[in-house]
Amino acid sequence: MKKLILLPFLFILFTISYSQNYISFPDSNVRWVNETIDQGPTGTFIYYDKYCANGEDTLISAKTYTKINRCGGTYVGAMRDTLGKVYFLPKDSLNESLLYDFTVNQGDSINNTYNNFSSFNPLVVLFVDSVVISGSQRKRIHFQNGSWIEGIGSSTGLFQPNLIPFNFIWNLICMSQDSTILYPIAQQGVGNCSLTVGIDETEDKGSNFSIFPNPVSDQLTINTSEIIQEILIYNILGSFVKKEYSNPFIVKELKNGIYFLKIKTVKGMRHTRFIKE
Repeated sequence: MKKLILLPFLFILFTISYSQNYISFPDSNVRWVNETIDQGPTGTFIYYDKYCANGEDTLISAKTYTKINRCGGTYVGAMRDTLGKVYFLPKDSLNESLLYDFTVNQGDSINNTYNNFSSFNPLVVLFVDSVVISGSQRKRIHFQNGSWIEGIGSSTGLFQPNLIPFNFIWNLICMSQDSTILYPIAQQGVGNCSLTVGIDETEDKGSNFSIFPNPVSDQLTINTSEIIQEILIYNILGSFVKKEYSNPFIVKELKNGIYFLKIKTVKGMRHTRFIKE
């Protein structure tokens, strides 16, 4: 009888302890900037999706959700966090799906998570560790092709799965909340993810246009048959960093992190990004 009483008591203690340490999924003043790389037979094309949560709640089927919108645009769905399990309810649907489960541990399998390629379930947890971001210890769950970070989302993007099918690659380029960059971890600090400069247009990286090496530590080269007129470099906040006219050009003085290029040629403007390390 004592054992039967002890088991639910221990479960309650675990639940209380987890709730005290868990950093809930953000629901206000938050931005996620996601990148999709489509490596098709005619070239590589990069697209950007930007999602925002502004603390606007909605009641659906007696459950309270936070609205998720395209930043400055349309409603895409609603999200709720129940002590580590984050659910997403797509627009025009009454059926929610599990988006993240931060209660899992090494070796666990996660089925039926919401993503555009749900047939690739289950996700298997390889290992779990933690990382300090903005002064807080956060649980990090690793999968084969990415990771989930407590209070941030997935390294592959807000809604993208942790896998690399066919010719697609997904990345979370930036996540910020309350005017603080939380991701990439190496660039955490004061600021908001840029929603305009360098990342607001579809990027064309056809066979006649590429940059190398990427990541880069010293000198960056733009490989193109077009005549380059000027090169503008911006940081992840969208702030102008410097202008170049020569190709290749030196970047070793830049701090480590993600940068965006706007390359003006005789045929128009090209957009791409690089990583300084």
